[in-house]
Amino acid sequence: MPRRSISRAHLQTLSADDRFPEIDVATARKWAHDPGRTTYLLDVRTPEEFEKSHLDGTLSSEGGQLLGVAYRTIAVRGARVVLIDDPLGVRARTVAHWLQRRGFEIAVLLVDFSAQQLSAVA
Repeated sequence: MPRRSISRAHLQTLSADDRFPEIDVATARKWAHDPGRTTYLLDVRTPEEFEKSHLDGTLSSEGGQLLGVAYRTIAVRGARVVLIDDPLGVRARTVAHWLQRRGFEIAVLLVDFSAQQLSAVA
């Protein structure tokens, strides 16, 4: 079974009942500039992927590591958390699944990092 098929099957099993929005860069930008609310823009890809290409204004916070240290990374109670990943979104949705169960408000932003021009978020 191809890797993408396995990933999609994993997501369907894990997150069948999950409810978190998928947003676009414009929405992430609007949230990041909202003075009344803290928004974390966390790129859950590997540090190597982040170094190669990322959206300006985001933080590298690899998915598995984020789950282990969420209390240090997401320090403001009631903050919005935007998890940024590639178009397949397996890492972001997996992390979102677990963080949402811990009470965090999660949104997912999927980005084609191979695109020539990436937008700044913040």
